[in-house]
Amino acid sequence: MILLSDAVVAGLLEKVDIPDPADLEVVSRARPTVAPEQYRPFDYSSSDIPPLAEFGSGYRFHITGLLHDESGAPTEDSEVVARWWAYMQRKLDDHLDEILDWDEILLDDADTAVVAYGCTARSAEHAVELARERGHRVGLLKLKTIWPFGDAIIDQLADRIDRFVVPELNLGQIRLEVQRVVGGRAKVEGINRADGLQISPEQILDVIAEKALA
Repeated sequence: MILLSDAVVAGLLEKVDIPDPADLEVVSRARPTVAPEQYRPFDYSSSDIPPLAEFGSGYRFHITGLLHDESGAPTEDSEVVARWWAYMQRKLDDHLDEILDWDEILLDDADTAVVAYGCTARSAEHAVELARERGHRVGLLKLKTIWPFGDAIIDQLADRIDRFVVPELNLGQIRLEVQRVVGGRAKVEGINRADGLQISPEQILDVIAEKALA
């Protein structure tokens, strides 16, 4: 898993609700039942989560950030690497419902959906509130995971949404993903900045209201 940091969000002072440790579920990994010489910590033919030996228990395995074989040792063997990628892709595909995360805000009756993430989602949420006050039927899809991409939710929205507005602090990365999934069923517009400044709620509001950007 890669957790993307956001300098703007990181600089905010906000309330954080820390759960009671007693309410957290602790999931223990299965332990190996084979002899140490037969142990394969990264068994590509096993279940999604192979048994994991405890350090110091007599089972040896190697941890690396490189492509590796089933023992954990780095490898350049093309067949092993292909098996590793197939294994990882299957794990992703089988658990998308647990990996993907987003918030839906005021989308039930919306004909325009703003799709935003990171600090830009803060501006987008305020822009949606302002637009609603002015009578626009607009909602916000706040993406919390951007890869794997939430194809399913965009696909569902595309069947009933007329227009997507995608504000982001780059030249259009997630907009291209939205366009790919929408496949021409709705209009997709981007709001892009790459000048070190934030996208303001007013900029998003102008596009929602079909006005020219200042």
